[in-house]
Amino acid sequence: MVMLSSSISDEVRTGTMNVLMTTPVNSFQIVMGKLFSKLLQIILLLAISLPLLAIIRVFGGTQWNYVIFSLVIILASIIFAGSLSLFLSVFGRHAQRVIVLETLLYFVFFIIPFIIQLFVYNGLVSINKILVIANPFGVLFLASERISSGPIFDIIVLHCIFMLGISGVFLGISIWKIRSAALYNVSSRN
Repeated sequence: MVMLSSSISDEVRTGTMNVLMTTPVNSFQIVMGKLFSKLLQIILLLAISLPLLAIIRVFGGTQWNYVIFSLVIILASIIFAGSLSLFLSVFGRHAQRVIVLETLLYFVFFIIPFIIQLFVYNGLVSINKILVIANPFGVLFLASERISSGPIFDIIVLHCIFMLGISGVFLGISIWKIRSAALYNVSSRN
């Protein structure tokens, strides 16, 4: 979230995006290059954590499918967080505002519904499946609860498809709007 918060806005503000637009690199390559260059560090951190999780598994901690499912859910959430931050960076001009806005969005759409789900789940009403699929915390909670009782593959696949679909929408809008953001900066300077 923090690493991508100024990726486009800094380029637009300093004027290097205008120079980048004169090269044969298209908008898709710019956005995907920014996204995956910043996410590479976090993906490597996930890969480094796998041996530690394997050691925990060897000593009787968790099942392998839960370790793999957790990594897949976290990877989908990381891609979503990066694409949302990149999307907000296209429209926001300052990294601080992008970080605050994204933190508020996460709190409103992920943290508060998960806390409500925990209270509702422990009460008399069952969890709404749509909210679980849209919330990485809810999917991890449901996966850890159902790991020994039944299949959870369908919920995890639906969650990953949902998160990656929303990420694709954010990235598509970012690709579409990156040129107009650069042109707006040029016209506002004159």
